[in-house]
Amino acid sequence: MHIIDVNDWELQCFTASGELVYGVPCAASFDGRNVFLGAEALARAKIFPQTFTSNYLYQISEAPLTRAVGNLRTYADLSFKQFEHMREKAEVREAVFLVPSYLQDQYLGLLAGIAKAARITPLGFIDHCVASAYNTSLNQSFMTLDIGLNQTSVSSIEFENQEFRITSASQISLGMIGIADNWISCIADEFIQNFRFDPLYSAATEQQMFDEVISWIRSGELPADLKISVHTEDAERSITVIPDLLQKYLVAKLDELSLDETSAVVLSHRFNRIPSIKEILGDRVSQCSVVDQKDIASSALAIAADFEAGKLERLRACSALSRNEESVVSAQSAHDRERALLKPATHLLESANAYPLKHPKFDAFLDEDGLLRPGVKVEIDGGEPTSAVIKAGQNVCYSGNTWLAIREA
Repeated sequence: MHIIDVNDWELQCFTASGELVYGVPCAASFDGRNVFLGAEALARAKIFPQTFTSNYLYQISEAPLTRAVGNLRTYADLSFKQFEHMREKAEVREAVFLVPSYLQDQYLGLLAGIAKAARITPLGFIDHCVASAYNTSLNQSFMTLDIGLNQTSVSSIEFENQEFRITSASQISLGMIGIADNWISCIADEFIQNFRFDPLYSAATEQQMFDEVISWIRSGELPADLKISVHTEDAERSITVIPDLLQKYLVAKLDELSLDETSAVVLSHRFNRIPSIKEILGDRVSQCSVVDQKDIASSALAIAADFEAGKLERLRACSALSRNEESVVSAQSAHDRERALLKPATHLLESANAYPLKHPKFDAFLDEDGLLRPGVKVEIDGGEPTSAVIKAGQNVCYSGNTWLAIREA
């Protein structure tokens, strides 16, 4: 089983152990001969603007693209191509999907259809902000922010009766491409003032600036000197940019959020990567924390245990007790903490025989990777599973049968 994080900045796929096996922007480009996806498409965004597109993942439909990308003529065609690419690279067959909270259930039905057509079986949907909430130790209501190529997902999470639940979900037009284009415009103005040279006049120099700015955003910080250069056939020109010029756009966009109505904000690892964003938010809210991408994946695995077997459903709430740090520490015995540190099991012991986790006799409750199937009623050490991974030393009970999990070298 895998976890797929549906985000067009980086469509990601994780294994059950939290290893990132795929992370590609949902962007496509066509140069007249070949279709390019991901970073290769972004590297051609300004050179071939007529056949570049980056808004198809959240618009799955048979509606035609303004311009075809090679033989791909609809939004659904492009999304299928992206999921097919992921299946080939990540070798994913079935997965739990993390999705932005503002997406409607009707869209998720279309997404499931595209995934199945690409031979990826969806096991269920979890709102990304719920996985973020599961991983926090907050005992109050808060806002979550996650950014894509063209938009930011804004979710309000309510804390009540030891449960986190979504109370509102929306989006604002703050995306990685929008940030890059705004910063490029600011930088171009500086080139015009200093050299009477407009780098936006040429697709080649515009692409150079776009590549440089995208590298800043991916790295999560601005260069110390904020120097940027563009090369033409006859010259190389360089300027130094004042950070305040770039931050103005971010400040204006954050003004669109109702930050005065919340005291705590939880950022995705993507949103936190925007240079200076956490510092700007720190001046507006009393608490600003970040959730790591591996923690999101492990949270999704734990929440997926609540899925009902054979039913494709969406989970928009989770228990606050499951990950609240103080509750876990006070409730967990020393024995439990030792168990949590044990290594993953490789076999289940039945009488004197040890069977590998991938043995067909366990297919009813373990998938092809030896992980617990979501929604199947299994007891681990007499209680509900807290992870899809079975660890050595645990007692596994299913349908009246009990096995001891062991690890063989």
